[in-house]
Amino acid sequence: AVRALTQQKWAQALEAADAMLVLDDGTCPTGHRLRGKALLGLRRDQEAAEAFDRGLDCANMFEMFCQTIPGTPS
Repeated sequence: AVRALTQQKWAQALEAADAMLVLDDGTCPTGHRLRGKALLGLRRDQEAAEAFDRGLDCANMFEMFCQTIPGTPS
């Protein structure tokens, strides 16, 4: 996915990011972030924003359950 992004192969990067999300059931923020970057390249800004939001939610998940004051996920 990263290689495809650096080569501006947006559709290929999106496909790889989606495959990553299937493997981890969408629990890792990396797949969402890569998906968001690919969607930005495809000029699908709203979908990209949603992907970045999901990535933020996943990144904050540990803090939500282990800290007294969590981050600000959706």
